[in-house]
Amino acid sequence: MDDGAELVSRYMEGRHSQVVADSQVRMEVDYEQGGQRDSVMEDEDEEDEDYELEEDIDDQHTSEQTNAVAQGWKFRSKSWREFVPIQVDGEVTQGECKNCSAVISARRGHGTSGLRNHLQRCKARAKVAEALNQTNASLMTPDGVSHVWKWDPDVARKMLLRMVVLHEFPLSIVEYDGFRKFVSSLNPSFHMITRKTFRNDIKKDFDEYKKSLKELFGAANSRISLTMDLWTSNQTIGYMVITAHFINDCWKLEKRIIKFNTLETPHTRLSMFNMVLKCIRELNLEDKFFSITLDNASNNFRMVKMLRENLFARNMIMGKGKMFHQRCVAHILNLVCQVGIDYLDPVLTNIRESAKFIRVTANRKEAFADIFTQEGISCEKSLCLDVPTRWNSTFTMINIALRYRRAFDALERQDPQYTYAPSATEWDEEKAICKLLRVFYEATKVISGSKYPTTNLYFHQMWQAKEALDKEASREGSPFPEMIKPMQKKLDKYRKLSWFALSIPVILDPRFKFTYLEIRFPQVLGSSVVTKLARVKEIFKELFEEYAKLNHSETTQTQQGGDDLDMEMESNDPLLDWDRHISSRISSTHVGSSELDAY
Repeated sequence: MDDGAELVSRYMEGRHSQVVADSQVRMEVDYEQGGQRDSVMEDEDEEDEDYELEEDIDDQHTSEQTNAVAQGWKFRSKSWREFVPIQVDGEVTQGECKNCSAVISARRGHGTSGLRNHLQRCKARAKVAEALNQTNASLMTPDGVSHVWKWDPDVARKMLLRMVVLHEFPLSIVEYDGFRKFVSSLNPSFHMITRKTFRNDIKKDFDEYKKSLKELFGAANSRISLTMDLWTSNQTIGYMVITAHFINDCWKLEKRIIKFNTLETPHTRLSMFNMVLKCIRELNLEDKFFSITLDNASNNFRMVKMLRENLFARNMIMGKGKMFHQRCVAHILNLVCQVGIDYLDPVLTNIRESAKFIRVTANRKEAFADIFTQEGISCEKSLCLDVPTRWNSTFTMINIALRYRRAFDALERQDPQYTYAPSATEWDEEKAICKLLRVFYEATKVISGSKYPTTNLYFHQMWQAKEALDKEASREGSPFPEMIKPMQKKLDKYRKLSWFALSIPVILDPRFKFTYLEIRFPQVLGSSVVTKLARVKEIFKELFEEYAKLNHSETTQTQQGGDDLDMEMESNDPLLDWDRHISSRISSTHVGSSELDAY
């Protein structure tokens, strides 16, 4: 048996299991804190008044201590847990350390400070604590995998902080008696902090995280783009959140929230400008700032103009700021759909009222569940109501209602109180609406991704939305032509405002490049297509040269060739015409041209 195991064996003899656990905790704390424990130990007499060791003495205790207890002695001090009382003429005068067998004076009436001081210095006690830690370190996970665990009070304190912040618990939770007892039951050695200390911990953690962000952005080799959102809560409090997006050294897209703050209403361009500028200065992002994406509020446009002028005057943005302002495409699609849905209220009335009728009581929900089970309808989603400010909720409401169409018809026959069943014509109209909105719904899902780049997808999703509207407008017998026209007008408005920002990412996508724009632009730009294409090529070349200069690299000559595309073409593929164009091109090799020209 090794020395550590032998010490453990000695220590466990004649000890109560609860005493062992508590003593282990105190040994760790006392040994690590050394002399700093003096003041704490001196204040324990009052706390120990409630601790009386009378009937809780186990048979494993030594006979000396048992006899002392039998004679009526009350050992209030916790120090006696680790000493064996020594009696002289029926009076306890000394205590023998259970760890090193040292005899310490402990005459009645003179206190137990000598015992406590010895525990702080006892080397055998420290070795026992270390051995016990090593014995209990190997734990089993629920999967049966052995791993080494070591108690770290700093880690526990950080996890406490994370829990409170993540779940928005009140800071006073650390002072709740029930919470303190619960934590103590998990690990008695965890020293619970006060609310004031906890507040300071949060501030310290925030400052450390901010410092780490500076280091992260400082080491980044890519440009950093921001997205910003503003909203007003139901308490009329304005909020602003800014997120930084960048590519790490492993070419993985990353993002970090760098600002989450209240903002006085109204959201003026000056207040937003000051807050954004202060944020990027604090994190030293001015010379790495590439673009900012916002929704289409007028104040946002004015704020971006001020910010761009400020950075451009100090030569801190690329491409003379032409790519600086990016419009949120998801917000554009939302505005387009919202315009159309405003025309659909009469058509959607019966669907909304039907959902309300069924959802109002539990009995009606159960009755409706029985009906669609009888009709053989299998749908895991429940009926829902739409929200006026979220067009996608309207799509979801219609989409789910269409699956329950036969159940609504059966409900109309069985329940005379149900008078909101849509007619056959209304069902057909809602089916057509759902088909159209699905294009926008899927497009919004695609461009709302956060784990992959989306800028190169904007042009294609906007194009699909345009084609869906054009197809519906040209369809003979369309049930809602008055809805399509304002949607087309709204989409065309934002396409003209953002055509340039949508084009550059298409060129950078090696599947499409500049040739794709040459195919698409004539279909929407008319007579201005030549000018617009030349403008795009000119600015793209300026950006390329600026990056080449920034990276101290020269344009090299290269060769570029292409393999014939061999792919299955589906008739409903929105890129079918592009695939045919590429397939029909003869592969060519550009010898003696620059890298950009070859691309």
